[in-house]
Amino acid sequence: MEALVQSLADDRYLPSTSRTYNELEDFDEPWAQLHWYQWWHTGSDLAHSVISAHTEWLSASNKADWWNSGCGTVFRELRADDHFLAYLSMEGCVTLSEVRNGNCIDLGCNCYGKVDTPDGEADVA
Repeated sequence: MEALVQSLADDRYLPSTSRTYNELEDFDEPWAQLHWYQWWHTGSDLAHSVISAHTEWLSASNKADWWNSGCGTVFRELRADDHFLAYLSMEGCVTLSEVRNGNCIDLGCNCYGKVDTPDGEADVA
């Protein structure tokens, strides 16, 4: 994590590297739904944070909507209908979205690279 933070500071994405590092407990939650998502609170204040995680998945379907299925993080949540969402789709794209007053606004999408489906894993930050 320190190397990632240093790299982000070197590239001027972060103002400095003088921060506290908090490691969260491993998280495992089965979730097999189409066309919606939910999230679980970590119990930590993640404001102004760099989040890094090793993710693993096993899809309940081998014909899921890969572009709309994956692993992600909700952050800067004001209410259930006001937050940001960053996720890696099982199609191999990273998407950043804002949900404002219940409306989803895509802020950007970039290709991460091919991921294995329906069973795979990836490191995300």
